[in-house]
Amino acid sequence: MRFTRILLVSAAALVAGCNGTHYTYNAGTVAGPTPPPPIVRVYSAGPGVIHDLPGFLHQIQYAIVGEHDTSVSDSRLVHIPLFIEDAAQTSSADPGSALFESRLHQPITAPDGHVITLGEFNAAAGTAKVTCLNHTTTKFELNLTGLIPNGVYTAWLVTFNPAGIDNKLSNLKGLGALGSSDGTQNRFVASDRGEGTLTVTMPEGRLSVLGKLDDCVFEHAFEFHVVCAYHIGGATYGPDLGPAGVAVEQLGFMFRHR
Repeated sequence: MRFTRILLVSAAALVAGCNGTHYTYNAGTVAGPTPPPPIVRVYSAGPGVIHDLPGFLHQIQYAIVGEHDTSVSDSRLVHIPLFIEDAAQTSSADPGSALFESRLHQPITAPDGHVITLGEFNAAAGTAKVTCLNHTTTKFELNLTGLIPNGVYTAWLVTFNPAGIDNKLSNLKGLGALGSSDGTQNRFVASDRGEGTLTVTMPEGRLSVLGKLDDCVFEHAFEFHVVCAYHIGGATYGPDLGPAGVAVEQLGFMFRHR
């Protein structure tokens, strides 16, 4: 199912606040805990097959933002390795490796036509701020740097029941475009310096792919993620990520009640 393609990216994430207050995810302010060793291989050969999702879930646990955290280091922004691979359909650790998306093994090209490297893909940094404007409305603000220059992006919200994301995605609650459920507000374009911003207000209601959002997101979900996907050809598809091979999830933020 199409939504599963975004779901696995849920291993990527966000930040939070509640009832008129907010928590801000700030890059480079407070050192986070030491992450576990990097996973050398995430994929098996074939389109979008996860080789070690449990290992990746372990890797991102250090990046979860707790409900009382107000700032964390940019090491907690998650660079998503689940849908990229090298020419040999493996997960290279070489920053100079040319990247392909793993669903159809299409090269991940920049708007200027060159094939993006792992170093370029993992250069993203920035902040996310989420505010409950009231019990039924949530405001999301993303400010990012290190994006693919002039690249087209979309942002997605994924929500989970207790106890959050697991390797079977059994706690999935909802999935949809950030902002309006018709997918008209979640698109943004990076500048020629790789900077991108997105601010949307999201009322409660049906999500574009799966489920619905009741109340402000902090009151609605035990855990929620915001994920940004890069669109290789520049085309976006409204309420859905689009056909296999046209987009790849690049980064995200996570929030979980603890």
